[in-house]
Amino acid sequence: MAQPLGDHEDIVGYLGEKITLEYVRYGLPYSIPKTALIQVSR
Repeated sequence: MAQPLGDHEDIVGYLGEKITLEYVRYGLPYSIPKTALIQVSR
């Protein structure tokens, strides 16, 4: 299967990085799986 290419992949990567940095900075119990953002219950 061909690897995804294009501007949309760069945008998804950028947003994933920025969102991850913020929830880690705030100590929030989130993770980003391939298709959704979920909150892990404590």
